[in-house]
Amino acid sequence: MPVCCKLGHDERVTFDPKVYSAADYVRQLSGFETTINLKLHANLLSAAANVPFVCIGYRFKGFDLMNGLDLADWIVASDDRQLADKLTQKVQAAAAWREGYIGKLEEGRQAAYQSLVKPFAEKLF
Repeated sequence: MPVCCKLGHDERVTFDPKVYSAADYVRQLSGFETTINLKLHANLLSAAANVPFVCIGYRFKGFDLMNGLDLADWIVASDDRQLADKLTQKVQAAAAWREGYIGKLEEGRQAAYQSLVKPFAEKLF
């Protein structure tokens, strides 16, 4: 059963099992207010689309991503007994804090960019 089914029948919930190219995913996601993502790459695609997201954490990499972006408040453990309630609360809060969330994503992008160019700029190799 898809995780979205745990949220009940809500017209605001979209489950799309299709597979798209990365560019098409970003285009699709850009129309959403927020997303709830289980997989790491879905979180990254939401970030690329500048769409606030709530990460369902089930492995270390999801927690690592969110902590690295300084967005640890936007992760819910997959085994949380109140998963649906917490996801609903966090999605609403992420939508309300959209500009701040997008600002954190931009800070994360800039930090990643700097860490990638630093070895070249400082001729460390």
